[in-house]
Amino acid sequence: MALKYRADFKEGQKVLILGATGNAGSMAVQIAKRLGASSIIAVGRNLKQLTELRRLGATQTIVLGADVKTYQKELAQAGNDVDIILDYLWGDVTANAMQAIIPNRLHDEQDLKWIEIGSSAGQTAPIIGAAFRAVRLQLIGSGQGSVGVRAILQSFEEILKAEKNRPFVFNVQVVPLSQVENVWDKKSGDRLVFVPHM
Repeated sequence: MALKYRADFKEGQKVLILGATGNAGSMAVQIAKRLGASSIIAVGRNLKQLTELRRLGATQTIVLGADVKTYQKELAQAGNDVDIILDYLWGDVTANAMQAIIPNRLHDEQDLKWIEIGSSAGQTAPIIGAAFRAVRLQLIGSGQGSVGVRAILQSFEEILKAEKNRPFVFNVQVVPLSQVENVWDKKSGDRLVFVPHM
């Protein structure tokens, strides 16, 4: 939905995904590849998952490590000509990414559509006003309220059709519903899927 209905994605565009190592971000890598992105830069903290994302379509990966300056340098280079940024993180990570990418754009007149989808790194992001004046930056939200019901249903239909033809890869942990109390608070990189009977 973010790519098609909010970013107006065109085949051949370059996409950078902040938070690509989560399940939604991993799905975004796979969808961008299937839609014909010419370059997909996957950014996240989980090095093992970033390696897996290369197999799923990422053309480049960047690790969000503890050293902000290091990942900002990589983002500055990788983001200098991207068309779309899908942001599942927000917070300080987004502010750091903008400070790295915007001053280093190759062409100020190239559109940069920054699609805010999630906020797992923070509910607020300290963004400087100059970011909007320096380049053709468009900050766009994507979620249930910003996409019409018809478009949401159309997206689900397209995903299900694509899944049937060539299944998407997900990191899931299947757990019997009877075990919900035992696993609910345990940290895992996998999405929990509860089933009534196993």
